Amino acid sequence: SYFDEAIEIMGNSGVQNNYLYAVIANNQAILFKDLGKFNRAEEQLKGVITVFDGLEEKGEKAALIARNNLAILYQYLGRSQESIKLLEEVTENAEKWGEKSNTYQRVSINLALIYEGVGKVSEAESIYLKSLEIKKKQKRTKQPDYASILTNLSSLYLNSGNTEKDIAGMLDEAKGIYKKEYGEEHPTLVTVNSVQIAYFLKTKDYSTAEQIASSNYQMTGSLYGDGHPKRNKATVQLAMAEWQNGKTSDATDHYLSALDKNIEYIKNYFPAMSEVEKGKYWQTLQPDFHSYYAFAFANPDTKILKKVLEYEISTKGLLLSTSGKIRKQILESGNQELISNYNDWKSAKNQLAYYYSVPKEELTKQKINLDSIVNAANEKERWLSANTKAFDNQDKNTSVQSRINTDEAMVDLIKYYDASKGSYQYQALIIKSNAISTANIGEADFIDQKMI
Repeated sequence: SYFDEAIEIMGNSGVQNNYLYAVIANNQAILFKDLGKFNRAEEQLKGVITVFDGLEEKGEKAALIARNNLAILYQYLGRSQESIKLLEEVTENAEKWGEKSNTYQRVSINLALIYEGVGKVSEAESIYLKSLEIKKKQKRTKQPDYASILTNLSSLYLNSGNTEKDIAGMLDEAKGIYKKEYGEEHPTLVTVNSVQIAYFLKTKDYSTAEQIASSNYQMTGSLYGDGHPKRNKATVQLAMAEWQNGKTSDATDHYLSALDKNIEYIKNYFPAMSEVEKGKYWQTLQPDFHSYYAFAFANPDTKILKKVLEYEISTKGLLLSTSGKIRKQILESGNQELISNYNDWKSAKNQLAYYYSVPKEELTKQKINLDSIVNAANEKERWLSANTKAFDNQDKNTSVQSRINTDEAMVDLIKYYDASKGSYQYQALIIKSNAISTANIGEADFIDQKMI
């Protein structure tokens, strides 16, 4: 609302082509992206770029930053080739300010992250290594930017299976820089801890992995609070380490705690998301469910397997939910009050999804009252439920087992990634009216090829 007010004031003053106006509009476009208003974000960023380009030399660097922001938006929307093409142009143009300029270093790191996301590992590695050398020449090896590059490079090596590199050493160096700069608790430490845990799990140093995971679990609770996505991710990593250390009961408790909260998050926010947003967010959650499935199939207790069935039904139902149909039905109804309330509800849900990704300290600084936004969203949802059938039959799960006759069985074929085997597997979940069992079908790649 502050952005809207500032832009309206400047617009009424006839300064839409002003540098400050474009800066404010650029920042608002980034907020639009965070709130899921992708079309508005793209349209506004393109307008901002036009303004900066019109200011020639004065707006040249700002135009590059705006193009960088547009490239990141494209990547988020899955338009990878457009993103790479634009960011390669931006990086090339930024070279005129020299490799030591913050603008050049920022956009080149963003390009490396996008390269990594599309599997261009060598290109990403080259940029990270070059960036580290630049920082060394600048004698800036004790700064958080340097630690961030070390963390990114370590993650790249780990995810590409390049574990002969000194990943542990780089992460220790990054952690030392962060602690000196920020103290013992900070979001940057959560990130580097997460990579360290993944590294020690992969190299089978389960004791060290659990030690760091336990610390990260406590830190995320302090920084973010219960139910936050980063807290849930830390909880799953702790469960993974406990499983490998033979602590099945503790691992079960932590897995279920995190995944139950993930399901609740999906139920609360997926209905208001676009299909693109759903897909993007599911990419971050799916590995956690796959980790639990691998754990469950290695420990086929009835209680554990029942949760696998519950999660399968919940995630499939929510991912395939008719949010698009709901939106279409409401927007085509011609009922302006209904449309207005639906848009308000969707906006509140998007705001909450964004704010739940922000540390508690930042919410306090911004004086954000989450309870008031939650109450407003719930009030709108109650109104929508009372005034349209579009919200009927949402989240009405009935027991699958109760609908199976004693002489019947249902088989759910689950494809999941088993990190311990380093491959996708097929597992059959066999559901009868009074029992659940499981059977391994084999490696997914082999089966998929045979089926094709």
